[in-house]
Amino acid sequence: MNYRLLANMIGKVLIALAVLMVVPIIVAAVYGEKLWDYLAFVIPVAVLLPCGIGISFIKPKDKTKMRPREGMVMVAVSWLLFTLLGALPYYISGALKNFFDCIFETASGFTTTGVSVILKPENLSRSINFWRCFTHWIGGMGILVFIQAVLPKGNEMQSIHIFRAESPGPQVSKIVSKMGSTAKILYLIYIFNTILQTIFLLCGKMPFYDSIVCSFSTVSTGGFSIWSDSIAHYNSLYIEMVVAVFMMLNGINYSLFFLLITGKALAALKNTELWVYIAAIIAGTVALTVSSLQMFDSIGRNIADSFFQVTSVISSTGFVTVDFNAWGSLARLVLILLMFMGACAGSTGGGFKVSRMILLGKNVHRYMKKLGSPNSVSAVKMDGKSVDDALLYHVVSMFAIYIAIVAVGMVWLAIDGAGIEDALVDMISCMSNIGPGYYNDFHGVTKLFLSVVMIAGRLEIMPIIILALPRTWRKA
Repeated sequence: MNYRLLANMIGKVLIALAVLMVVPIIVAAVYGEKLWDYLAFVIPVAVLLPCGIGISFIKPKDKTKMRPREGMVMVAVSWLLFTLLGALPYYISGALKNFFDCIFETASGFTTTGVSVILKPENLSRSINFWRCFTHWIGGMGILVFIQAVLPKGNEMQSIHIFRAESPGPQVSKIVSKMGSTAKILYLIYIFNTILQTIFLLCGKMPFYDSIVCSFSTVSTGGFSIWSDSIAHYNSLYIEMVVAVFMMLNGINYSLFFLLITGKALAALKNTELWVYIAAIIAGTVALTVSSLQMFDSIGRNIADSFFQVTSVISSTGFVTVDFNAWGSLARLVLILLMFMGACAGSTGGGFKVSRMILLGKNVHRYMKKLGSPNSVSAVKMDGKSVDDALLYHVVSMFAIYIAIVAVGMVWLAIDGAGIEDALVDMISCMSNIGPGYYNDFHGVTKLFLSVVMIAGRLEIMPIIILALPRTWRKA
């Protein structure tokens, strides 16, 4: 392990977190909030900034000596630090009394899961509510991707390993020649989507503050709302459809947006994952509409609510407009399946990812074909290209590990008093990084466990596993 390289990155992470906490301080000043709402962010900034600057002076002896293992460790340590230290404003302000709750809420924020221990978010101060939704926005594209986007150009190999460890999907590639430039392009698209949604929401007469925090939660596919009744609070079909469309868009691979911007729309439209994603949304909307016909007086409202819930779940956002638990078994089953599958690779969405589901299905088909014709030789193809067996091995392994973690977690939650169905949904929610959900009934240790599960789900498991292995910490 390259400890000096790790220390240098930790210093940058502490500086980044301190700078980001300045934003809610400005919000507190704008709205004239109480002293403790200021101190909730001023105290962490005053500690993190000098510590980060001091640690960042530790320079690695060999910047080029970085392997994938170091990249995974850097990403895992950074996310754990962000979660632990990002919880301080909740605790200092008194918004949450139990530090386990603070950690859970922060993990849910940065991982864009959206489950919460806060029953009435409208009772929080503006700055704390802003921080809740801002944590979504920070974590949506990736903490270290953000650092790479704003810092001067660094070592290319280091950037590649970090980007691959933090970005969702079975395989990650650069959209331009340099990884630092790739990070900047992705963040520019991310910022543009945020501003565009804010403008659309303002056109629907949503208040300015609400529009910003709602856009943070939507574009990151997070799901935190400043109201206990979520998007239903605004009682506006226009706002619901704007949010639904942006949830759907941000569940698409950001590389396709880049292709559209650069005039390569045809290449973007040939993407198999995109069409499977759209087909899943259409099929899910139809299934929910049919299963809930008796609950609505208007077929138009039925379709709108069904579309909203499907896009909310498949994108792993978690906003709600209705209580879908009352829609019956078919609707709940469809939503659970969509929760598991999730959005596209390379998006801000969570879940197992559409591309992995496609590859898993194609691999099963190849295996069944092989049973019938043992001497046949067939390759799995995606978008007209043969898929390497190593990638297929990765997909199958991820599926097995995912199911194993969900199964172990269900046992844990059942011991803590959860029913079987609730335990299943809760574990898929945390692993797939999707709310909604209110989790205040669990014990503190269980909340800590679920916080780690959310981080593991966001980082797609491997960085957390690598971090826990004893051999990771041996000298190279």
